Amino acid sequence: MHCELIVPGLLLPGPRAARHPALELLLARGRRDNPESMTVEQWLHDAFGQPGTALAAGALSLAAAGQDPGDSWWARADPVHLRVMRDRVIVVPGEALEISRAEADELAAALNRHFADSVGF
Repeated sequence: MHCELIVPGLLLPGPRAARHPALELLLARGRRDNPESMTVEQWLHDAFGQPGTALAAGALSLAAAGQDPGDSWWARADPVHLRVMRDRVIVVPGEALEISRAEADELAAALNRHFADSVGF
């Protein structure tokens, strides 16, 4: 079985140099490859055959759901909540918002109307 893992910062030194036996075993059983260095976005483009410079998150999400995105342009909009703290901003994922299916459908319809009007469809 072939598996590629992307774990940014996995081998960076931390405050405590802790050992991770399961990770050591996984890495020991793998094969070493030294491809040219690339960003996560570049790797995703290569892995999914997506040309261009913008990552097609909408098309990839649709393909992951078992549908064919075809040659159309797809956008992905995930509702989030930005919680402003005194010295930072926290992003709360949409799952924590308990948005109903009807609300999600209305949000998608509003986005579709907006973008259809702005590009002249």
